[in-house]
Amino acid sequence: MIEMMEYHNRALEVWRERKVQGRILIHLDAHMDFGWIADRDPLGLFDSRDVGSPFWNFKGDPAERVDIGNFIYPAIKEGMVRKFYWVVPDPVWESRRQHRAVENMLSHIVSLDPESEHRVIKGHDFMAVVLKGVPVFALPLGALPVIDEEVLLDIDTDYMVTRSVTDVAPYYMKGRELPWIWPEELAARIQERRIRAEVVTVAYSVEGGYTPLKYRYLGDVIRNLLRYPYTIANPPPNNSRMRRAFEFWHERRCHKAMDELLAVLRTEPDHAPAHYALAMICREGGEFEDFSFHFARALELNAAYRTPYNNQGLMYLARGMMGRAAKEFGDVLCAVPEETNALTGLADVFSEIGEAKVAKNLYLRSLVKDAGNAAAYSGLGRIEMEQRRFANAAHAFKKASELAPADPFPHEALGRLLAKKGMTSDAMVELKTAKRLGGDGFKLRIRLAVLYLKKRNFHKARRYFFGALNYLNVNGPAIIAGTMRRIPRNLSGSFYDIRFGRRALEKGGHIMETA
Repeated sequence: MIEMMEYHNRALEVWRERKVQGRILIHLDAHMDFGWIADRDPLGLFDSRDVGSPFWNFKGDPAERVDIGNFIYPAIKEGMVRKFYWVVPDPVWESRRQHRAVENMLSHIVSLDPESEHRVIKGHDFMAVVLKGVPVFALPLGALPVIDEEVLLDIDTDYMVTRSVTDVAPYYMKGRELPWIWPEELAARIQERRIRAEVVTVAYSVEGGYTPLKYRYLGDVIRNLLRYPYTIANPPPNNSRMRRAFEFWHERRCHKAMDELLAVLRTEPDHAPAHYALAMICREGGEFEDFSFHFARALELNAAYRTPYNNQGLMYLARGMMGRAAKEFGDVLCAVPEETNALTGLADVFSEIGEAKVAKNLYLRSLVKDAGNAAAYSGLGRIEMEQRRFANAAHAFKKASELAPADPFPHEALGRLLAKKGMTSDAMVELKTAKRLGGDGFKLRIRLAVLYLKKRNFHKARRYFFGALNYLNVNGPAIIAGTMRRIPRNLSGSFYDIRFGRRALEKGGHIMETA
């Protein structure tokens, strides 16, 4: 049995449906997905006035707090898993800094459980802790022992493309990066370890920026190879063509890459991954008519390509490069008019440069097209909070968190809002959720430290403060680089950004009313 999913916590539901008990779990992932879920109901910590607050409607059931960052822990608590192997990407194990980060993660997890021994056991090619009596290992695939029984095999597609356990998504948007391992090699190595799986779960993890959209298809390839093991030694020709196309693209031999992708489309005209990759290469080469055709075709063939992560606009937004971000979103609108994620991205650009009216119009226009657009609700919440309409902001952030449970931003924003309102306990729960989902590690830890100081819990305030310093120590260069990247935008002034932003809007035929 092989189950595919976008959000990785769906794996827990699959195991429950199969009534799995007492199995070994092999988890191939760039992330441990082992966030702690407290057994105590957080609502019991709140004042009565906080519990009745319209800002908070948390059900209080620990099962309701399962997300992509913590679904392994309840599997252990419910007796599904008696031994857990976290198989990290080989580049992680080979880096001294990344190796230390894995050790810190294991140490942090057991430190949260008073019943567990707070010690990390280190061997030549593994690390281990014991949690609730269950051995938990971190190791590379080559160190995985031969297991003579059926296991739960759990694979995240980002395992094949990620070289770090500490970067914050969307960390991959840096260029023509290649997977460190391809599905054929991964399937062969799984076969070499003689892994027999009762249930296989494979997550795409595109939403949130973990797996690049162009590599989403790798999840489908690994599924097919595991489903039909005889193809591992002799995979379908289009697998090799797709791989060669990305390798040629990486080497800047774009015409060769296009030849390989066109060969795929000659045999499979409805191959959405080939259309999407071809669109990206055509756009890079300035062939916008071909870009528009192949991009629109990919979105038509597979709704998964209608995502905020189908272009690099979010990366440019994060770097403060508003003109380039606007052009990214504008190009998408040229290919697919009224594409809601691109409308939302443009709204984010105008929100950043202080044109709240234009931004709000774009957010609302996006929601008219797609009432489930969580990013549009987050953007509206930001504007409402800046304009001190806190009730409206809280409603928007809560709606965003319901629609996109894996996104840390709505929780972080709601936490800051609740802190402003003096609702410290509610704020802390939201900020902890954002932290677990991979939000801004340094700022979140500092905010939590300040809130614990307000509650006069000096021990936890100290822990979060030193956690912030440790995070800064590990990620300091990336944080400084990100800050430096934003300086040109600040120096160039809003006029520069507006001019480029409006040009992108005009190019897509989407000039906005400012009233």
